[in-house]
Amino acid sequence: MQSKVSVVKCESYKREEVESSLRKALGFLGGISNFIKSGARVLLKPNLLIAIEPQRGITTHPEIIRAVIGMLKEVGAKVYLGDSPSTFAKVEDIKEVYQRTGMAQLAREENIELVEFKQKALKNGLPLASILDEVDFVVNIPKFKTHGFMTLTAAVKNLFGLIPGLYKSELHKKYFKPEEFAAKLVDIYQIARPALNIVDAIDVIEGDGPGTKGDLRHTGLILASADAVSIDSILALITKLKPEDIPTNKEAIRRGIGNADLGSIEIVGEKLADIIIPDFKLPQPSIARKLPLFVFNLFKKFLDYRPKINEKLCVQCKKCQEACPTKVIDIERKKKIDYRNCIRCFCCLEVCPEKAISIKKSLLARLLGLRG
Repeated sequence: MQSKVSVVKCESYKREEVESSLRKALGFLGGISNFIKSGARVLLKPNLLIAIEPQRGITTHPEIIRAVIGMLKEVGAKVYLGDSPSTFAKVEDIKEVYQRTGMAQLAREENIELVEFKQKALKNGLPLASILDEVDFVVNIPKFKTHGFMTLTAAVKNLFGLIPGLYKSELHKKYFKPEEFAAKLVDIYQIARPALNIVDAIDVIEGDGPGTKGDLRHTGLILASADAVSIDSILALITKLKPEDIPTNKEAIRRGIGNADLGSIEIVGEKLADIIIPDFKLPQPSIARKLPLFVFNLFKKFLDYRPKINEKLCVQCKKCQEACPTKVIDIERKKKIDYRNCIRCFCCLEVCPEKAISIKKSLLARLLGLRG
């Protein structure tokens, strides 16, 4: 089936400009009422990776969400806003995240309910937030960023936040190969099935994202589609990747879910040729996976990428230690990582607020010039 992805330019997070651009983007798709029924209960699912200010480009900007809320109110929707960021489980953590990302203030100003994903409901063996049983629709509002484990993170990957708190660590630990983890992400997408996906790609993270170690880049775009796979495929093309270079797209293609074929995706708004980013920096671990398969398989045991703690920058907040699925990080005593049991998921890199964790490359990776 043909799918449609709307791509419009938006040069800043000024309220009026964001609202105008988003209305234009959704107008190309038939408007918000084409996706959300009047009077429906709607969960807005942003990307709130860590407690950090929105201008850092790591979390979905509140003005994007405000514009969505305004349109939902026009159709009489009851709006809920929530996320389960990173691998945090404590109530005080999520409150700090909501405060620093601007979500708490936004919720007060717009008179909507902030929810905490504290309970779970098992769906196909996955511990998903029980709020999914209490709403009629999910509107997925990810931030476009690079991701060391999944190459890019956008519409499909953002739904991992529907797994409450430390249950994420268990999934990372159990499914530590990229293709296995991607399969779980596609499982979540199949269960949640957001009615609409709206991507904040105005200011994005490139390089060793999705956290503070990545680089902020202005791209000035908003994307929207009912098909998360299609929107992720277009983002891959924008960054000069093939859709199948993204593990979640590859798994979706294998299952026949969504559209990843450009011939089956209608792009409305901007022309694809006008929004290509030729020098977009990819995360270092993903560079090796772009090698020809026979070369990668031949040398993969020597193409190692591992997280490394910078002791001078580390403030011993222990967020990396708490986030580590395999508990191989010792901050208090040694500031060391047990690489024998490290699964290279880079959760520690994601959650570090001080840029104190970087990616160390093996000698072969350095010799081959495999860098973002």
